[in-house]
Amino acid sequence: RSTLFPYTTLFRSRTPAILIVNKFGKVEAEGGGLRDVIANAVQSGIPTIIGVPYRNIDQWRAFAGELAREAHLGTQDVATWLLRCCQDLGIQADAGGSLSAELRLLASRPV
Repeated sequence: RSTLFPYTTLFRSRTPAILIVNKFGKVEAEGGGLRDVIANAVQSGIPTIIGVPYRNIDQWRAFAGELAREAHLGTQDVATWLLRCCQDLGIQADAGGSLSAELRLLASRPV
């Protein structure tokens, strides 16, 4: 069995609303790890956000091509993107623009 069994089983049993991947790490940069899960999510139209260490940026760009939009830490790009996804998914933010408890729960679930 592959170490990705829980992830691929999850995608077969139900479609996630959003995919948040901690990082595109060494294993993904070398062609393994969650690359197939990421590709399947994007092909399925699942909003996907992935942290990419600078040391892997060239491999990430080769993998993602024109499908990726880069956002740097310290900007509002990621928060704006997440809020837009929440709106599309019907998840409300509170009056202060914070993410709702639903999204915090969604983001805390293992993928």
